[in-house]
Amino acid sequence: MPSKEFAAAVRGEEAATTLCLDTMILDAHSHDIHRRNAIACVSPEAFAPEEGQYYCVGIHPWDSENVSASALRLLHEAAAHPQVVAVGEAGIDKLKGASIEKQMEIFAMQAKIASRLHKPLIVHAVKSLDEILAAKKRENPPVPWLWHGFRGNRHTAETLVKHGFLLSFGERFNAEAVVATPDNALLVETDMSQLPIEKIIEKIASAKGISPHALTQIVASNLHAVMPPDIKNR
Repeated sequence: MPSKEFAAAVRGEEAATTLCLDTMILDAHSHDIHRRNAIACVSPEAFAPEEGQYYCVGIHPWDSENVSASALRLLHEAAAHPQVVAVGEAGIDKLKGASIEKQMEIFAMQAKIASRLHKPLIVHAVKSLDEILAAKKRENPPVPWLWHGFRGNRHTAETLVKHGFLLSFGERFNAEAVVATPDNALLVETDMSQLPIEKIIEKIASAKGISPHALTQIVASNLHAVMPPDIKNR
């Protein structure tokens, strides 16, 4: 549950006519499938939707060594589910997983699935900035790409935003990168953290020099904006 201080800030008089803390999605990426107000990240094999929960489904680059045609079909079926609002996390990790060539192949397949289904792509990238940028240029996706767990510096943040990425910040982040990220490109996440999303929002809001209420409204609005059309219209 949100802290009393956080809830008071969000539910203050200035928030009375805006978004509701109890219903808005705040957490762009979580591996805790029971978190409230979060997009839960699961593999296609583990996808077992619960009522009221939203998901992203994908093949993690660490799991890209032996991906069969049936696994890709299962991914496409799961990704098409109405409670799945994004594809991922997908990406390229030069420190772990299959060969870079294989990871790039699986990543490209998932990018195409996201584009085909009109759902955003959640990107996992480790030491692969150039490869991800090149992939985005080739795909020219009609959907947003969200760089999850961004810990890079200000220059990298500015580069990614210039190329149309949204940046999702978690428990650990570069404060200068947070400041450099425009409001309309900023998201927050818990990922593997045990902290509640409200505490992470407080930390990032402090770095950005705004109130938790203001950041809450920003990230909720940004997540709503990138949702698939059928989710937005519910």
